[in-house]
Amino acid sequence: MEYSIYQKAIFDAICKGSGNIVVNAVAGSGKTFTIVTACRMLALSKYDVKFLAFNKAIADELQRKIGDCADVTTLHSFGYGVLRSIRKGLKLDNNRWRKYVSENIMTLSSSIGEDTPSAKVYGFISNVLHLFNLCRVNLVAGGDLESVRKICDAHNCMTLFDEERVVSELLHDAYILGDCIDFTDMVVLPLQYKERIPSYKFVFIDECQDLNTAQRELMLCAAKGGRFVAVGDRRQAINGFAGADCQSFQKIVDIPDTKELPLSVNYRCGKEFIKLAQDIVPQIEAHDGAIDGNVVKVDKLEMYLFKYNTMVLCRSNAPLVGLCLKLIKKGVTAIVKGRDIGEQLIALAKGSKARTMEELESYCENELKKCVAKIKKERKCTDEDAKDSARYISLNDKLQCLLVIAEEVGISSMASKIETMFSDYAVRNGIVLSTIHKAKGLESDRVMILCPHKLPLTWKHQLDWQLEQEMNLKYVALTRAKKEMIFVNMTEEEITKAVL
Repeated sequence: MEYSIYQKAIFDAICKGSGNIVVNAVAGSGKTFTIVTACRMLALSKYDVKFLAFNKAIADELQRKIGDCADVTTLHSFGYGVLRSIRKGLKLDNNRWRKYVSENIMTLSSSIGEDTPSAKVYGFISNVLHLFNLCRVNLVAGGDLESVRKICDAHNCMTLFDEERVVSELLHDAYILGDCIDFTDMVVLPLQYKERIPSYKFVFIDECQDLNTAQRELMLCAAKGGRFVAVGDRRQAINGFAGADCQSFQKIVDIPDTKELPLSVNYRCGKEFIKLAQDIVPQIEAHDGAIDGNVVKVDKLEMYLFKYNTMVLCRSNAPLVGLCLKLIKKGVTAIVKGRDIGEQLIALAKGSKARTMEELESYCENELKKCVAKIKKERKCTDEDAKDSARYISLNDKLQCLLVIAEEVGISSMASKIETMFSDYAVRNGIVLSTIHKAKGLESDRVMILCPHKLPLTWKHQLDWQLEQEMNLKYVALTRAKKEMIFVNMTEEEITKAVL
């Protein structure tokens, strides 16, 4: 096949040049094909080339494509191998910190007592573990309460009691290798034994814009004395909320003896969609054979819009949940992408202990009031400012999901409906509804975008990196469609109340 000018430059730099390479690959540019081809062109022993992937499915697929030209593993598997070389008989238990916190909760927290409701205890433990994991991947030191608080605020972590202080204390023991580890330990603990991390002539890594601090350091240790080829898209960095370092791409580019090269031709989208995306990423180009693509704008939802295999995107969860329920009621196969979102909603539903709609509404109102009070105390701001914060917006979205589901199926059926409605798997001949975060890496002939006026989503006191990631989300949304893109110019409330 004929390679693009961008691909040829990348192949030359990798195979004939020196130093490290960072490929800035726009959406739909065939980045995986490009780096796999480059890897094969090197024609080195697999023991000289390490290819690091984000999950096992991607690693297995890459290994099939690359063959014996590289050793392909996930970042976690690579780190696990390092730890096993240090400690024989190492056991894996992803619940080890949950067990520890649960068993020692009275000692760890001065705010939890015998009379604390079980739902609050459960929520406290979940909050501690979530914040603890975010701090570990960002390599926050034990006792650094200020950094813990910054992580908490940056990631919209809701706290009930003294979670931040508890996490600060737990971090003292977070970087010690014992007989048992969890999933996060696999990328964090090897960094305490850098001399034991094997190095290679070449290290390839994809999605480098989504690396957290620990993952990036692990990759750099593997490339020590050799070269790395990191591929990503700085404008698809959207996972800062989940622990990724939002500056990961640039930090890698800034490493001495590192060259950035573009991969700018999109092979997925119609030309009209590329024009829209160019407002955010000017260098993205449509390929020579691209179709024009059809852009449609509607201000009303009707059943004829929902053809099989349509992908529906929105910045918020609540409109997706409401629309999914309406489609299911009409006999249409539909799911909301994100098993983890469903689990969060089930936890909220159980924590409410509501038996009537009135009790659920009261619970949601009280949770929002407590959220406002906590934000006001932390930031010394007004009620209005507190409500215009990422933390409040995120909680309100989840609670609105609960209310929408309860209104449709009843309180007693909430949990079971959530269980069946949220999934990580695509459905054949159905509708997939997804937040833009969950849609990254996906594509569809037809894409419907709800509430486009919320792209970008903004709030008061929004940090620069948060606004940038909101613009990145808009870019991701605009580059999922291949043939048709439908903008639904309705508010969340209008979508929730719409009759199909």
